[in-house]
Amino acid sequence: MSRSFILIVLVFVFLRFDPALAFTLCSSTSSGMAGWQTKLLKFKLNPTNCPANINDIVDTAMALWNSAPTSNLIIKREGTSTEVPANLVDPNYVATDVAVIACDNTFSTNFGTNFENSVAGVGVCRIQGGAITRGYLILNTQAGGTANISTFSTTRQHITVAHEIGHVIGLGHSSDQSAMMFYDITSKTKLGLAQDDIDGLTYLYPRSEISGDLPFGCGSVSNINQKPPSGPTALLWLFPFFFIATLRILSRGKFSHQAHL
Repeated sequence: MSRSFILIVLVFVFLRFDPALAFTLCSSTSSGMAGWQTKLLKFKLNPTNCPANINDIVDTAMALWNSAPTSNLIIKREGTSTEVPANLVDPNYVATDVAVIACDNTFSTNFGTNFENSVAGVGVCRIQGGAITRGYLILNTQAGGTANISTFSTTRQHITVAHEIGHVIGLGHSSDQSAMMFYDITSKTKLGLAQDDIDGLTYLYPRSEISGDLPFGCGSVSNINQKPPSGPTALLWLFPFFFIATLRILSRGKFSHQAHL
C-alpha cells in the first residue's frame, strides 16, 4: 500500500467531522466570557408556589450536568431562598442571593402576556467582569397556563429544569437537535446530555491536566470566538499522538492491516 494512499485516508478521516459548533454561550456580546469562577456552585431554592416534588426535580437535573466527565464544575442545591421572582427579574438585580431557583405563579406579569402558555421556565446568567457572577432560574407555575410545569410529567419537569440550569451555568441555545440545550425541547422525551452539551460545559469549565483530572488537557476560555472544534473530543485529543505514530510507520514503509480507524 503506497504512502500517498495512506495520507489521503488520514486526511479524509480527520476532515470528515463537521467543524461547525452547535453550542453557544449565554452572552454573545462578551468576547472574553468565562463561566462561574468556582468549582462548586450552590443554588438556593425558594419552594413557594413550586410543585411538591421540586427538590427531586432540581436534584435530578443537577445530577445530569454533574455527570459530564470532562467538566470540573459541580452544582448542588443548598439552602432556602426568600427571593421572589420580581426581585430576580429586576434590571438592577435587587436580589441578594447569588444563584437562585424560584417558581412564579404570576409568570405572565413578569415575562409577558401569554408567556404562561408558551414558556415553562427562564434561566438567566448575569456577566460582570467577563465572568458569570449571578444567575437565576424561574419556573412557570401560573394556574391555567398550558406551560405550567406543575402539570408536566416528571420526565418533562426534569428536562425543563435541566435546560434552564444550562443557561444559568453559562450555555446558550444549541442548534444540535440531540442536545439538552437545543432551542426547542418540546419534542424531548428522555433526560440526557449530548456530546454538544458536554463540549459546551467543558469549554467553560475544563478539567485541568495539571491536577491530574484528565490524561490530556483542555484549553482555558480566552475568547468567545475561539471555541474548540466539534466532533469526538477524545479523538481530537489523541490526534497528535496518532499523527506521530503514523509518521513513524510511514518512515519505515510499513502498514499493519490490524490498525483500523
